[in-house]
Amino acid sequence: MFVKTLPVLLLLIFIPAAGFSAERIAVGDPIERVYNTLGTPTLEYPLNGNLIQQYEECTIVCRDGVVCSAVYRQPAKDKVAEKAEEEKSPPSVSEVLTRAEQGDPEAQYLLAYSLQLGEVVEQDYAKAVEWYTKAALQGHMPAQHNLGWLYMRGKGVAQNYQEAYVWAILAADNGNDTLINAMHEKLTQEQRQAAELRAQQILSGADREPSDESRPVSTPAPDVMDAPDSSQQ
Repeated sequence: MFVKTLPVLLLLIFIPAAGFSAERIAVGDPIERVYNTLGTPTLEYPLNGNLIQQYEECTIVCRDGVVCSAVYRQPAKDKVAEKAEEEKSPPSVSEVLTRAEQGDPEAQYLLAYSLQLGEVVEQDYAKAVEWYTKAALQGHMPAQHNLGWLYMRGKGVAQNYQEAYVWAILAADNGNDTLINAMHEKLTQEQRQAAELRAQQILSGADREPSDESRPVSTPAPDVMDAPDSSQQ
């Protein structure tokens, strides 16, 4: 299974393209301005009452037709290097796996996302959790968001709202508060406080492992994949 090429769709999440819009979308802007300024998104899907829009330069989250989050990526500084990157062939799964095993958080996220979707590689939520965790512990925001989503849904791990909230806190700290808003009412005040403490321990480097009660578990892949979360970014 390590000879195929990853879908270009997934690569759009990570490879910024030239021609970023000079205008920036801000919280409070109507969704019409998003479309008028940025055009058609690369990826768009609903999540917990929000509309997630993936663009090459940013991720927009809208609710009730109004922007509630806009996270921008840094534009490429070297246009020559950027063009060469765009012309490169998509990496094979074996190349991504090698980079992931070497500790590259972007490769770890891409591998986990592929395992979550079941594209190119066999769908395996438990392994997706393992690779998301490695990237999330290095501060990779999309991995933190998706890891929290898997804990919340019980995909590849025992369902655990408190652990999901830990990663939702860390994703929000990195600019994506979609999951934390969805999770807030699912926990007691004591659970939220415990999750906040663990999130601070992870940030400080004092806690670099998943909680004992929430280790990845093998689960059979369903016939139909739930719509995955992929904040880019």
